[in-house]
Amino acid sequence: MIVAVCAACQNEDFTVNPVSQLCRSCEDELGATDYATEAEVSEAVSSILLTTEATSNLRVTKRLGIVSAECVVGLHIFKDLATGLRDVFGGRSKVMQSSLREIKQTALQELQEEAFKLGADAVVAVNLQYSDINGKMLLLVASGTAVKLQH
Repeated sequence: MIVAVCAACQNEDFTVNPVSQLCRSCEDELGATDYATEAEVSEAVSSILLTTEATSNLRVTKRLGIVSAECVVGLHIFKDLATGLRDVFGGRSKVMQSSLREIKQTALQELQEEAFKLGADAVVAVNLQYSDINGKMLLLVASGTAVKLQH
């Protein structure tokens, strides 16, 4: 497993703060209290997501590891009923499509947050895998490789 590197002491550490880029001991020693706010994380995680390993205009300099996010949604009776009626009479189920979009956005956001924690600039080779759980729940697993890019 690859861990982040502290900007001050250059030691590898699982607890490097993604904003200050310092390990806990260096933050204590240097008096750094710059912890990531929700807004900073949100801005930073707007990293690049690619379904391919590389593109011509982005150069990967380091692979940081595999990141993944899981999202489960329950399919309650009203959604089942609406979907069943659509199956009988035809047409698209806007309720189900909306649920699928919502869990996809949630999973991709969590995937970016996991990559941010590793100090990644992008996530490549992103894969989305949907699975049915006993006909009552839907599982979405998003996975990819967190990478550093040449700037």
